[in-house]
Amino acid sequence: MTERADRPEPVAPAPLAPQRRSPVPADSRVVAAFSGFYREDMPRLVAFLMWLGAQPADAVEIAQDTMTEVFRRWDDLTTPKAWARTVASRAYGRRLATLREDPVDDPAASVPTPPGSTGIDALVDTHEVVALFAQLPMRQRQVMAWTFDGFTPAEISAELGLSAEAVRASLYKARATLVRLRKEADPR
Repeated sequence: MTERADRPEPVAPAPLAPQRRSPVPADSRVVAAFSGFYREDMPRLVAFLMWLGAQPADAVEIAQDTMTEVFRRWDDLTTPKAWARTVASRAYGRRLATLREDPVDDPAASVPTPPGSTGIDALVDTHEVVALFAQLPMRQRQVMAWTFDGFTPAEISAELGLSAEAVRASLYKARATLVRLRKEADPR
């Protein structure tokens, strides 16, 4: 038996480059504080993303990724709720920019019940809000989602980098449009 001289020597695979990640806090105090925040805010963040127009599965995925970053940066955040909304909004915007699919006909399909509410009335109300918000221009939808989530115009202005006048104008236009849309839907 002769060995072939042209057979290449086996090469060991190159080691994977370590991924750079933010340090994860290990303090039990941080874990406890974040856990409470997560339980309370995760459903609201998902609802917030859906108010912006995200489909339920996308909203959950973006919210989970955002919460991972919140946990990594917990000690550095002064307003984790607002920071999470900003990060999630930007992630949703990036996702929208890369989508090549046709939009879904009914953006309110499979809407979860908002946190703290129960029953069919709450589900119907949430479904209606998502459907109405979907008809607004993106900036108005964004301002209404922040408002609906409990932020003041001054806080929205600071988080979105808009003037207070621009926020109030978008809020005014969005509310007027929503009133008109509700009247058209239910002309009683």
